Amino acid sequence: MCRYYVHSASYCYKLIPQVKIIIKLPDCVSYEEGAMVEPLSVAIHACRRAGVTIGSKVFICGAGTIGLVSLLVAKTMMAAQVVICDLSSGRLQKAKELGADFTVNVMKETPQRLAQKVKAALGSLPDMTIECTGAEFCVQAGVYEKRPVPEMCPGDVLLKINSVGICGTDLHFWLEGKVGDYVVKKPLVLGHEASGTVVKVSCGVTHLKAGDKVSIEPSVPRENDDYVRIGRYNLSPTSFTSGIPPDDGAMCRYYVHKANYCFKLPECVTLEEGALVEPLCVSLHACQRGRVKVGQKVFICGAGPIGLLTLLVCKAIGVTLTVVCDLCQDRLEKAKCLGATVVLKVDKCTCPMELAQKVKSSLCTMPDVCIECTGADTCIQAGVYAVKPGGIVVLVGLSAITSNVPVLHAALREVDIRGSFKYTNTWPTAIALIASKKVDVKPLITHRFPLEQAQEAFDIVKKGAGIKVLLNCEQSQQQCPSLCPQQQCGQQQSQCQTRQCPQHNFF
Repeated sequence: MCRYYVHSASYCYKLIPQVKIIIKLPDCVSYEEGAMVEPLSVAIHACRRAGVTIGSKVFICGAGTIGLVSLLVAKTMMAAQVVICDLSSGRLQKAKELGADFTVNVMKETPQRLAQKVKAALGSLPDMTIECTGAEFCVQAGVYEKRPVPEMCPGDVLLKINSVGICGTDLHFWLEGKVGDYVVKKPLVLGHEASGTVVKVSCGVTHLKAGDKVSIEPSVPRENDDYVRIGRYNLSPTSFTSGIPPDDGAMCRYYVHKANYCFKLPECVTLEEGALVEPLCVSLHACQRGRVKVGQKVFICGAGPIGLLTLLVCKAIGVTLTVVCDLCQDRLEKAKCLGATVVLKVDKCTCPMELAQKVKSSLCTMPDVCIECTGADTCIQAGVYAVKPGGIVVLVGLSAITSNVPVLHAALREVDIRGSFKYTNTWPTAIALIASKKVDVKPLITHRFPLEQAQEAFDIVKKGAGIKVLLNCEQSQQQCPSLCPQQQCGQQQSQCQTRQCPQHNFF
């Protein structure tokens, strides 16, 4: 913002498409118009990144300069319909004048109602959302994206996804855009706890056929490196993992995955149970890392889904005494119902050494193993203090990059501190545990939402309400009646099945 300015000639452009390094504007373009080239370039780049093309249905959040210019660009790219939202009626009027097909004032809207209005205006979900405000409200409203059914490669299967669990990892990506070194750098489909039905198989697939119910192991090695060859493919640095950047996950209607990492479910195992095989495998692997054996005593930190599943695995193995600690009394009561010997309520000010002493007192001895499922410093330290000399502490929970660990205490007592990352070769065992009823995962499912209500589902997880929240990704006739019983919405079941229920008019 000055009278005169020096800039590299290579980055000054005459307004003629595809002709670069020309320093002057054509006579028909004013200096004022030239000053708008920069925001116009932002809008062009945004529309290109979104993939706007002929016939696209576009939702634009914000009718400020970038939003309005994005509207003009989308129309120039031959988008069929454009919906734009804003708080200002004046800006929405300008958007209408510039060619917006629909405008929505969001002054009194929730993200869910806004998304429903956008869908109603377009007649379907938008193909893409261009978010120009930075407001969380608008980001939430534009979380759904319509994508084509993915293509298969040899060795793949096309799956119709039924159930997807929301994990703490998904929540971190949703809220912060990163977990450790994994950073979201482009639009990402979340979801790695998934099950579905085989729709189609590609050439070379013989162990699965259309109609088979499967649970998906989300991590697939990309190359036969040293870790894969020794059976520790979870450590392969180049492996594909559903829903972990940069790889898309399974929170969608249709999903393509490697057939060798899709495991057929027996008739006695439901697809909802199939979605919980993944977190069960996390617990199985943690117990394997901790060398948990029959007759041992185990201290479990955290009564979330992984902590409770670890408790169930320990019971199946034959652990005699278990202690579970958590901040939440409701979760501790669930742990008690699932067979925990002792539950301990802790708070953020709990002293690690005092917690370790409580564990010892409750068991009348020191535990053999501590499986830490929270990532909290207090619990990591308490685990080291609590286990017997020569004991094992397994780190499962996601913690900060660094942690305060009583290293001298661990060294002098030969306490092994072990990491536990994902799983290896655990799917058949996990499915067998569920099928044999040795592990019952159903009590952990506390909330179910259709895919279109993903925002509400993530809000439940964010609040820490319930235990395991599932998304139902199928547009099935069975979905609506189970969520909308006749006594609640007053409609006939046939109306629900044809999606005519006014209270639950899903996307």
